[in-house]
Amino acid sequence: MKRLLLAAIAAILAGGPRVVADAQERVPPVFEPVDVLVYTRWQYVKNQKTGEVAKSGTAPWAKAYHHDSTEQGAEAMRRCFTANGLKCLVTADPAFFVSDAMKTLRCIMLCNCNHELFATDAQREAFYAFVENGGGLLVTHSASACERGSKRFRDFLGGSFERHYRRHQPVPFRHADRSHPAISCLPNGYVWADDEIYLNHPDEDHVRPLLVLDWGDVLEESRKTDKWGCPKSGGHVLEWCKTFGKGRIYYTALGHNAKDWDKKEWQLHLLEAARWTMGEGEECARDGK
Repeated sequence: MKRLLLAAIAAILAGGPRVVADAQERVPPVFEPVDVLVYTRWQYVKNQKTGEVAKSGTAPWAKAYHHDSTEQGAEAMRRCFTANGLKCLVTADPAFFVSDAMKTLRCIMLCNCNHELFATDAQREAFYAFVENGGGLLVTHSASACERGSKRFRDFLGGSFERHYRRHQPVPFRHADRSHPAISCLPNGYVWADDEIYLNHPDEDHVRPLLVLDWGDVLEESRKTDKWGCPKSGGHVLEWCKTFGKGRIYYTALGHNAKDWDKKEWQLHLLEAARWTMGEGEECARDGK
């Protein structure tokens, strides 16, 4: 009997530290206050029919695509933002959106994110509220493919991913709005490197087009194989800006290749876009929610 009692006491004592450790593991992470959040979440896919969320490859429908440029681009922009006096955090943790660090945040950058951006509805609502209340949002390349099937996100961003050309091609900034600081910082005659052209068909009644790839500049091979043919406007809008409530949004369809994120012109382009979303520079000509 005595042995049984001692064994029970030992079991309780042994179990105590494990309970504490488990409790500590459930404590939400603490994020330091920053000016810019570079967000890199990509690996979760949501089944729009069932609502089930799975990691890539764990279900037949879970086919998440991960860009190598996500992490490399995020690190390049972290260095760029930091060098220009902005406190920056790179994370893929959606818990940030319901943390106290949101109180000082000025801009969110969705750096080639893909698929589901959030783990909870509370995180999602905090994200939308941040922009609507005056926060900045910079969105690059594949992040237009986030929140798939969500009309709310499409209306919020101004467009969403539909397809891309199979072959990469250069993008001349010939048809670009040089009155915008993110465009005017680039030299005249600037041509962006070969890129995977994301086509989003934005709502041009509610966005301000900034960069258009003229149909005549699309590679002949792509023009022949594209069953959608020439856009009604005569070109593909690859960059645009818009407002959402009091906030500003800037989107670029470019940035597929990891190696291109180390280019100083590209970093400057995105830096000026981010600054614009934070309220610097001229006003956005068109408003939309």
